[in-house]
Amino acid sequence: MVLNGQRLPGPKLEASLVRYFAFDKKAAAYFRGLIALERARSDPEAYEALAARLEASRPKGAIAYLDDAAFEILASWHYYALRELTQLAVFDEDPAWLAARLGGRVGPHQCREALQRLQAAGLLARDAAGRLRPTTASVHAGNSGLKNLAVRRYHAAALDSARRALTGEPVERRLFAASTLSVKAGAVDVVRGLIERFQDDLARAVEASPGGGDEVYQLTVQFVPLTATRDGAPPDGGD
Repeated sequence: MVLNGQRLPGPKLEASLVRYFAFDKKAAAYFRGLIALERARSDPEAYEALAARLEASRPKGAIAYLDDAAFEILASWHYYALRELTQLAVFDEDPAWLAARLGGRVGPHQCREALQRLQAAGLLARDAAGRLRPTTASVHAGNSGLKNLAVRRYHAAALDSARRALTGEPVERRLFAASTLSVKAGAVDVVRGLIERFQDDLARAVEASPGGGDEVYQLTVQFVPLTATRDGAPPDGGD
């Protein structure tokens, strides 16, 4: 649950991890600071202040980042949203403007950092006029190792966004639909293919019009079993 971002380690687990990894005093302080930073996400001002202090005190070589920019992009919903924001007809790189357009769910510091990392990862670049633009039509994630954890965190954030929209957005700005079906086991891959083609067709259709969009939307689709397997064992999972 800690790795999936569902729970933060308490003081006892935090101390155990420090002992297990044999962190020196400086690395241990930085590690505890990272946990405190995660706890401060609901307070933008506290988050920004703590993030700045952590950046200044980050131990050189104390933490090995696994494809830093790519991992953050996979794990954090607002990276995708900011990438799409650059395609709107009206776009402003001002971090405060970006934070406001994302409903205040992330702070200006996070928006600034995300734009920098998107550029460092080669997913955003400046055009001839100097405006940030996506360098590729879409972004796809693989399905192995820690990347799986990042993908799961992203989908959890997408579901959270959907829950917020269900009660926080007027019906004319959102669409919810659900179907319950009986499906043969061999048809699951067929359904998966149909959904993937629909996603591709939808993306091409809505992004084909010139001039840029007005808002950024997120399509969230789940096709999940409501019944257990007949032998009672859960099937192997994937992302």
